[in-house]
Amino acid sequence: MMEGTATETAAAGEMAPATRALLSRILDPEAPLQLRMTAARGVLPLPPAILLKVLISLLQDREGSVVEEAVQSLKEFESDLSRLSEILVDRSTDPEVLDYFGRHAAGEGRVEILCMVVENPGTPEKTMAELSSKAADEVLEKIFLNESRLSENPDLLVALKSNPNLSPRQSKRIEEISVHLVRTVTPEPVVPPAPAVSVASEAEPETIVAEEPLPVETETLPQDLVRAQAEEEDREEEFQDDSGPALDRIQRMSVPEKLQLALVGDREERMILIRDSSKMVASTALKSPKMTDKDIATVAALRNVDVEILRGISRIKKWLKNYAVAHALVENPKTPGGIAITLLSRLQTKDLKILAGNRNVPEVVRRGAKRIYTARTQPPKKLRGKH
Repeated sequence: MMEGTATETAAAGEMAPATRALLSRILDPEAPLQLRMTAARGVLPLPPAILLKVLISLLQDREGSVVEEAVQSLKEFESDLSRLSEILVDRSTDPEVLDYFGRHAAGEGRVEILCMVVENPGTPEKTMAELSSKAADEVLEKIFLNESRLSENPDLLVALKSNPNLSPRQSKRIEEISVHLVRTVTPEPVVPPAPAVSVASEAEPETIVAEEPLPVETETLPQDLVRAQAEEEDREEEFQDDSGPALDRIQRMSVPEKLQLALVGDREERMILIRDSSKMVASTALKSPKMTDKDIATVAALRNVDVEILRGISRIKKWLKNYAVAHALVENPKTPGGIAITLLSRLQTKDLKILAGNRNVPEVVRRGAKRIYTARTQPPKKLRGKH
């Protein structure tokens, strides 16, 4: 039997000194055979996530009997899927553990395990690339659901393109992401490269311009677009004035002073600090307990904040429940495409219509808005009866 509870699994990332010392002894190349054998049998008092790391390490042990015991213990772990799943979905799980179960499950066709591994953001990119080149059906769909990860890792797109199990729809989706989100992946020669700046580079979001507008009835949108763009400009201009005593005072501060002010400062000070060149200062301002939903919506619309601030906003469910925040993130061309796309379904139909004709956002986002808008407004097809 292998000891451990779900609570211990969740706390595995915060290792107690005694646990750390025991782990160090086991993994020492000079550790006694009896200790290594006991560990391989899975009977040491270690949290499950750490025990798995030990067992995987012992697969390389110089003693064949230790390796055999470690293999058997790992099989016991695999047989208890509910227990194993708690570890594989945990973002703090050691990448080596995710790599092992990803490769092992791929060899044995364990779809349920593969799905958990590819969905975990902690899975190493090398492992993801290998799995992406061979995945099929449900696992392949899970990989495509995380467009943010695909857009930031060109190697995954390359691996997917080599996968013989791709459907025509998936192949087309790869080309769309390659053209509009990732600069380093070249589309097929017959498709001219879009002049848009990729989301992966995110260097100059203001230069994102699509080559062709979407086939939306844009002649019916000008007034809506003018109104929407005016509101966006109002939010931008609210904090465009970089002059004033507050800015002068903050510029003379040291980083520790800025960090303290980021937590206790007023709204004007926080909005200056959230655009600070120091990511630590900007991140601290975002986490200030004084931040209101209105403040977050304002920040989500700003184009002169670090992209990590926008990512940080997208990770907080409480903020995303606020419609103004989700809407601002989608409309902001600096928001990573994968994040914007996942928020499209939350937008109201009228805003999707406006977004579908907004050339300031990446085309992949406009296309997504167009698809959802069409799906919501297209009348249902009538079934013809047999005569």
